[in-house]
Amino acid sequence: MIHGQASAPDASGTRAKHGRGMRGAAETADDDAKEAASVAEGSPILRLATRIGLAMLGVVHVVIGGIAISAATHSGGGEADQSGAMSQIARTLGGDILLWLMFIALGGLAFWQVAQFVLVHERIAVKRWGRRISEGGKCIAYAVLAVSALVFALGGRQNSQHTLETTSRWLLGAPGGAIVVFIVGGTVVGVGIGFLVIGVRASFRKLLRMPSGGWRFVVIVVGVIGYVAKGIALGVVGVFFLIAAVTGNAHAAGGMDPALKLMRHVPFGNTTLALLGCGLIVYGLFCGIRAVRGKL
Repeated sequence: MIHGQASAPDASGTRAKHGRGMRGAAETADDDAKEAASVAEGSPILRLATRIGLAMLGVVHVVIGGIAISAATHSGGGEADQSGAMSQIARTLGGDILLWLMFIALGGLAFWQVAQFVLVHERIAVKRWGRRISEGGKCIAYAVLAVSALVFALGGRQNSQHTLETTSRWLLGAPGGAIVVFIVGGTVVGVGIGFLVIGVRASFRKLLRMPSGGWRFVVIVVGVIGYVAKGIALGVVGVFFLIAAVTGNAHAAGGMDPALKLMRHVPFGNTTLALLGCGLIVYGLFCGIRAVRGKL
């Protein structure tokens, strides 16, 4: 009995020491990750790649906006999404060189977002993980764009709408898949609302070294229009994902191109689509401004 009574505290103490050791190892790994991210964030090469990546992101939005306007005015074709933009760029003079530059720069931008993910400074856990989810989502989006640029630079082709529809069809046919599609749609709608809020509040100003005088007003107008248009576009895409989840129609979850072009079938749809295309072009201009005057 005495032996049994003595062994319990020993086992408890061992478990406590093991727990402290695990926490210590986790904290050390977290510190190492933050140190590596901090070093990467301070790299002049990565900063240059990030600025070029922001400029290339602007180019993609300008092209998508132009395709949307062409669809609204029935003056051209093409897909109003990332694959449509890459296809348009590939057909231009020097497009292959630009695609390779986009691959490198957007890859650098994605890597920069990894550093931002690691270096999130928030004391409250909920806010910290909210920021990390946001930064992680941006990282994935930029990485997808970089891969798309690589595919087209290598002479390949990609259809974002077909890929999304195929994935959504597979999910909708799987147990619980509709819930996943619904969550994706809700998340995209949430991101769209976030863009709208940032645009209306003009809180994008904290991302920039704001100029003075009349140029300050110009930058604010460009930012407000661009962020609101981007938010509306994402919101429309998210709503169609929600529709796909509820109805089981995978065709509704085809991404930005079908979502935007379906707007032509509502009252004043062509005008709305043309205005939204102009707004995406303005957002592309904002990305260019951020490439030059953004805080990194």
